[in-house]
Amino acid sequence: MDTSLLVRHTFWSVQVLGMYFVVSALGISQPQFQRLVSVSSLRLSQGVMWAFLFGLMVLWCIFYFSGLVAYAAYKDCDPLTNGQIEKADQILVYMVSDKLSHIPGMSGLFVAAVAGAVLSSMSSQAAGLAAMIWEDFLKHFGIFRELSPSAACNVTRILSCLAGLLSIGMAFLIAQMGTLFQAAYTISGALVSPLDGLYITAIAAPWVNKWGALSGFLSAFVFNMCLVISKFYLKAGNSPILPLSTDSCPALVNATTSSLLLDYNSTLTDTTGFFTEDALDITTVQPTSETTLGDIVANERDYPMILDVSYCYLGTIGIIIVFVVSTIVSCITGVIPPQEADTRLVDRRCLAGYHWIWKICGGREKSSPSKDISTLNASGDLQNYGTDSHDNKALELHESRTMII
Repeated sequence: MDTSLLVRHTFWSVQVLGMYFVVSALGISQPQFQRLVSVSSLRLSQGVMWAFLFGLMVLWCIFYFSGLVAYAAYKDCDPLTNGQIEKADQILVYMVSDKLSHIPGMSGLFVAAVAGAVLSSMSSQAAGLAAMIWEDFLKHFGIFRELSPSAACNVTRILSCLAGLLSIGMAFLIAQMGTLFQAAYTISGALVSPLDGLYITAIAAPWVNKWGALSGFLSAFVFNMCLVISKFYLKAGNSPILPLSTDSCPALVNATTSSLLLDYNSTLTDTTGFFTEDALDITTVQPTSETTLGDIVANERDYPMILDVSYCYLGTIGIIIVFVVSTIVSCITGVIPPQEADTRLVDRRCLAGYHWIWKICGGREKSSPSKDISTLNASGDLQNYGTDSHDNKALELHESRTMII
């Protein structure tokens, strides 16, 4: 239950990372949004989201159980120390080939499952990226304005293929950054969290103007990138490597790898860069009376302490920076009065609270033309009230806001 931000994995850091993952994956992800709005009604879309969360919980439980099985299988003969694998997150693949290879077809089934999962996620991401590039950029410029629907569809297909090739190329780069789990969430926290914070601020902070939103986004992006680059350059934020057991390994393997055991720390650091451990430590420790954890972790920090902040907090830190900086800049440059807030885009509870704060601070009430408001009837279907010219836009904005929340 340690509350320190410098400890890599604690109860609180894992909870924060899980909450950030759910908000980012379900609330703001373009591929997930495309899936959720493809169904016939809002109620069905919400049911799909809950089913996804349940399946995700089951999947993560399987992951944790697999880690426990690997721990039990190799607690006295660590394959990472023996040099049989190069990175800790390769242990599951090694366990399948080592312990389950006697079952016909098991290795092929495992590879097929991994490939299917990767292709499914990559295809969704590529399609979402292609749709955003077309709708937000190419559709409004040059010769793309005059394209027919069929030609536009071909363009998005080409963009999707290019995005897929780019993803494959990025896989080779990420492979050099160490363990997959930490690399993925570190990059996500640095690059995606400013955008997540921008969405959340737009929904929950109706007083923020465009200058505040831009300042908050840039501040979070610059801070996170400086933090990640500094971690990489200074090799900061690494957890200490604990002693690993090879007592039950074959004698031939122990003799072959004896030199590796002598300089294990330096070898592992050179191999994996500043991402030196897996998300879950699945190897064991052989404690002795002479060696204590304090002796292992004792080292001199020759870089700022902030670089030791756990990667689990990077996403949440980015969101907080966007919210705080955008609020401060908006207060300096002039906040948006609550009467001018678009009720279709702002959470009604946050808007009601802003009205209350506005009155307490002595803000003047002024009338504004009514805006289109979308509501749900008893069956969960969407009804729009307002001018006919804005009905489609109100529907899209309401669905977008609901998905994000």
